Amino acid sequence: KEPKGGKEKNNVKLDSDMDKIKLVVYNEYALGYIMPEQPGKVCTLVDRITLGAPFRTMNEPYFIGKRDTVRLAGRKDFDTFRIVFDGYDNPEIYEYDTAQ
Repeated sequence: KEPKGGKEKNNVKLDSDMDKIKLVVYNEYALGYIMPEQPGKVCTLVDRITLGAPFRTMNEPYFIGKRDTVRLAGRKDFDTFRIVFDGYDNPEIYEYDTAQ
């Protein structure tokens, strides 16, 4: 199924901001993204044990619980986690904190 009335950019159709991939910081120790169809799961781009992340051998997703904090990530967070932001700098596809 293709959404009706959406914007087309790089062969990805989006109806609204709700359909954007959210770039987030999870519990201040992980940088990841939330897919619109799975709002309770943070897919990990990178996490840091030095910032409090549990030791894991693979980048499994984090599932958002009642005590977890999740906020939109910004350019500054990508610097903190040492990830290049350039590939994510596309407001048509990604939602992120533009104030940072």
